[in-house]
Amino acid sequence: METNKKLIFGILTILVIFGFFYWKNQKEIKEINSSLPEGIEITKTLFGNYKINNKIDKYNFKAPEEWKTIKEVRYINQRESKGYKFSSINVKGEAPKGKVVAIVKIESKPNLNLLNQANLFFDAFDLKGEFSEKEIKGIKTVTSKEVGGLMGIDVSFFQKEDNIYLVTCESEDFIKEIITSGDW
Repeated sequence: METNKKLIFGILTILVIFGFFYWKNQKEIKEINSSLPEGIEITKTLFGNYKINNKIDKYNFKAPEEWKTIKEVRYINQRESKGYKFSSINVKGEAPKGKVVAIVKIESKPNLNLLNQANLFFDAFDLKGEFSEKEIKGIKTVTSKEVGGLMGIDVSFFQKEDNIYLVTCESEDFIKEIITSGDW
């Protein structure tokens, strides 16, 4: 009988500790989500992994595992500029490198391959860099290190259906992690 009481007490203690950490995790996320438009939501697992859910543009992805926290999220809804229609989400995390990730969903131009689309986008926005075509876990990408206005940031374009996605970050590894973890 005494052993059962100790077991029950031990289980209850673990549940209380578990509940405290769960509450603390969710409090941080509620603060971030309170400033976001409806349809944009950040979730966090008990293990500290973040997921960015964009129901407006119909995609989601996991934040880089090295991020200890998400500091800021900014969503810019559909807009037009220089002949392109696009929306974007910028996520600022806490990590030694790759602190800011931007995902831009671009309406693609008809009858052009991904490399041509990337070149036209760079030309339209006065960006500079040499492109290379790569495959990241079965996803064809066009990548560059932008050497003009974005000052050496890594850039990757990839296409899903009628949309082109542009992912920018200071870390090429983080870009790969984001692309492969996403549901585009």
